[in-house]
Amino acid sequence: MASSSNIDASNSSDDEAWEQSVDDHNRQLDRIIEDVVIHAASLSVQPTNHAVRGRMRYIERRREIGHEGVFEQYFSEDPIYPPEYFRTRFRMRKPLFERLMNKLVATDRFFQQHPDAAGHLVIKFVEGVISNFGAEYLRKPTEEDMTALLHIGER
Repeated sequence: MASSSNIDASNSSDDEAWEQSVDDHNRQLDRIIEDVVIHAASLSVQPTNHAVRGRMRYIERRREIGHEGVFEQYFSEDPIYPPEYFRTRFRMRKPLFERLMNKLVATDRFFQQHPDAAGHLVIKFVEGVISNFGAEYLRKPTEEDMTALLHIGER
């Protein structure tokens, strides 16, 4: 029994030492947290040179003028630029673009131009191209495609 009471005494002293150690650590953490909070509170907020963001202002981008310019350059009866310039600028042949455009206008009312709330003509092109031509043009290249592309690249 004497050894049992020694074990109990040593366990209780170990427990007390452990609790004292935990209390010391807690006090140290409390001091650190207080220092951080006091330091953070003492920092003054520096004013920035940026203006406070208000409501976004409307910028007239003159889309109609841009449309008229592209139409005059590439689609009018007597265009300014030849078709190969269209391919350089838009990365597709002009007949392909016209085929895509005509198909979209014919199959989806959304692509038929009509004025939006601001009175501008609305055109939604990319999503329609993907939905109508994705399987044909937006597929992964085949081995034959890769061989042809590599051959073109070598030239």
